[in-house]
Amino acid sequence: MVLIVQLFFDLLNKRAANGGHVAKVAGLPFSELFAYVLAVLWTVSGYYVAQGLIYGNWAAPLADVPGNVLQATVGAVVAIIVSVALGKTALGRGFYYKRTSL
Repeated sequence: MVLIVQLFFDLLNKRAANGGHVAKVAGLPFSELFAYVLAVLWTVSGYYVAQGLIYGNWAAPLADVPGNVLQATVGAVVAIIVSVALGKTALGRGFYYKRTSL
């Protein structure tokens, strides 16, 4: 979990050092990408706490953290793809917000 956040901020620092604008990464505004990162962290921590309460100890759920990170990350990537695709349809233009260029 910490490694993913560290890699994310390393990417932003590299883009800024090369003169790139960090407002968009992979075609997404920084705020939206940051929201996805927070959602992944929230999901993984929620699973950890729930499993800790169910199992009665806090060491056992550590084995599931890598799988939970992968599951939440893949879910976020799928959500981004579906969101962008639906935003380009007639139905999506009525329901989804418009991404503004930064």
